[in-house]
Formats: sequence, C-alpha cells, structure tokens
Amino acid sequence: GSDWAALAQRYAESAVIGADLWDRPRGLAYWGSIAPSTTTTGADWKRTCQLVGNAVLAVNPRWLLFVEGLWDGTASSLQGPAIDPLVLNLPDKVVYSVQVAAPASPASNLDDWLAQQRSLWNVNFGFFLYKQQFPI
Repeated sequence: GSDWAALAQRYAESAVIGADLWDRPRGLAYWGSIAPSTTTTGADWKRTCQLVGNAVLAVNPRWLLFVEGLWDGTASSLQGPAIDPLVLNLPDKVVYSVQVAAPASPASNLDDWLAQQRSLWNVNFGFFLYKQQFPI
C-alpha cells in the first residue's frame, strides 16, 4: 500500500484520475468471504484492495480505484464483488473493470465465437448491467 500511496501523493495535483491496482489478478487469489472450498491459502484480493485503496485515498481522496475481477484465463470475473462488494473508507471510489482475452488464433466463425463468449461474459460480469447495484 505504501508504494501506491506514494504514487497517489506524487500525482495528486495532476490530471491522473486514479489507479488500476493490479492487472489480471490470478493464481490462488480469492475474493473476500468467497474463498474456494479447495483452499483458503493465497491472496484475498478484496482485502488487498481495501488496504491499498484506503491507503491511496488517505493521501489522495480525488482518485478512483480501478479493481479488476479475478482472472480465469479468458476473462475477468466479477462474481465475488457482486456478492461481497468492496467497501472503502470513502464512498463512490471503486470502478470495477474487466478484461477479455481474444483467441490466440482467429476463430473460423467469429459469430459462433462471440455467441460462446457472450454467455461466459454474462456469467462473469455481464449481470452487472441487470443488477443495477453498481453504477455503470
């Protein structure tokens, strides 16, 4: 958290609006109370975001914090935050973000690939559009 806080303080008076805390969190990471049943070891990504986010906002309350969902190899998943949202000391500072990986080789039928991906995206993060729980 101290490195991020130092950056937040350094750029407090600049045009920078926030920070993406980590690109594609993966591995044994889990989200808060939603730990996989197979392990409780690894990094609690929600707790990490709370600690770092609050440290950043303590020195630069203007910034937004971009929090990616856990990476599953093809896309980010926001299933954890949907059930157990990230709460920081300052309200309205969390921006959930996702990434999606394109196939390594072009799909023979792009429409089929998009149809398959669309259902995966709805499971991982598309439901945010319908829940109306978080701003989009």
